[in-house]
Amino acid sequence: MIHLSNDVLNELRGSTPLIIFHWDVDGIASTALLTKYLELSPILYTPMIGFYKLDIQEILDFKGYDSIFIVDFGVETGAIESLKLEIDDEVYVFDHHLRRESEKINIFPYRDPDGDIYPSESIMVTDLLGIETNILTALGFVGDLFGKALENKYSYILREKWNIYGFGYGDIKVFVDLIQSNYVFMDRDEIISSVYKLIEALEDPYIILENSLWRKRYQVMYESINKVLSLDIESRDGLRFIELEDKLYITSYVGRYLADKYRGDYILIGVPELLGGYSQIYLRISGKSGKNFLELIEELNELGVYAGGKENVVGVFMDRDRYNEVLNYIFSWLGFKDRL
Repeated sequence: MIHLSNDVLNELRGSTPLIIFHWDVDGIASTALLTKYLELSPILYTPMIGFYKLDIQEILDFKGYDSIFIVDFGVETGAIESLKLEIDDEVYVFDHHLRRESEKINIFPYRDPDGDIYPSESIMVTDLLGIETNILTALGFVGDLFGKALENKYSYILREKWNIYGFGYGDIKVFVDLIQSNYVFMDRDEIISSVYKLIEALEDPYIILENSLWRKRYQVMYESINKVLSLDIESRDGLRFIELEDKLYITSYVGRYLADKYRGDYILIGVPELLGGYSQIYLRISGKSGKNFLELIEELNELGVYAGGKENVVGVFMDRDRYNEVLNYIFSWLGFKDRL
């Protein structure tokens, strides 16, 4: 395990940081762990859902903090350095994604003692704080890896002594989905509130299951997801395209399931009218891709729309009136002259 030094712990403990955290369960759980065990009095902020970028002007509107924490938010180091130029306070990066090092900001270790990148932020934070694993460690782990958590070298975390409840993977996955239903509904306020609810869940995990709002959203979310998954999506030379009428932000869920179902095929999902007033396009593949999605991300950003992701997944957000233009661009980039 890699622990923070006593000097760093003493420096951070009891502080009032602005915490910029990812909206998924791993970001929420990790923020809850930091808040609880460092005895923080934070100002909490999650960026606009789906947009992996720092809105510097929005951030500068916050007042009364003594430092900035970036938690599980995989923006480039350069973007964080640009933020640092705008403020006088220290910036601390708790993020398990691979990134360029920097002398301008404080980046905590994102590789474990074996030299591997931590599979979830919650495991990384648990190690850095030097605390025992708990329900929040498990939630972040399963939230980032889904069923692959069972095959990961850290799978023992799901069976450690914190689990006096006898939770199996399926139980923890339900808890994960209940929490993440809030980003599916693109409710930033409820995501922020959930940090404190997860702190309470350290003593009583069942408060997650008993949350009536999350239960209602979970039901609606899976009605939408299962409706899509019940379809037999035709393949055209290794590409499967579906356009969703649903306004919920379910593309990452649906895309992950479909990529596993149709392994080796490109999964392309279009959402013309997403909640929040914009459109989304999502591309994913399980297995090796013949094309480098990072090149596509760069090209799309040059078109003036927002694109982010990694080698096997791309999410694109744009104004509604540019949806067809961007969709056709992606079809062409994949080698197709027209839409399916």
